[in-house]
Amino acid sequence: MPRAGIGSATQLLSFSLCKDYFRKYEIFSKRPLLNTFTSSMVGGIVVTLCMTPFDVVMTRLYNQGTDAQGRGLLYRGVVDCFVKMWKTEGIHGFFKGFMPNYIRLGPHTVLCFVFWDALREFRSKYTDRQHTEDGKKI
Repeated sequence: MPRAGIGSATQLLSFSLCKDYFRKYEIFSKRPLLNTFTSSMVGGIVVTLCMTPFDVVMTRLYNQGTDAQGRGLLYRGVVDCFVKMWKTEGIHGFFKGFMPNYIRLGPHTVLCFVFWDALREFRSKYTDRQHTEDGKKI
């Protein structure tokens, strides 16, 4: 659960902040699709940075051996795994598999936000046309 919550929050926040930054400084003012694409690439990097440690810990917990009572042989739980990894491997241990994770999450983030922006733009154009044809506000 924390993984999904952190992933969604960081993905949306980083995308939105990056897009607003580009808009504020008119970096891609004539190319809105490039603004969306670049902002979503940044969002993909941020979400990968935040989710990879959780993925590494969960993988280690799932792959550890168990005793006769079903308890883990190496780690007692999530917190114990985080602490032991920090002590033995440091910060770098949490980012093993970063590139494969980004190769999965990066395109997913880009496609989601590019399509979302395109559909939002389409809806905006359609509802604006409806306003002018009917003369009423929807």
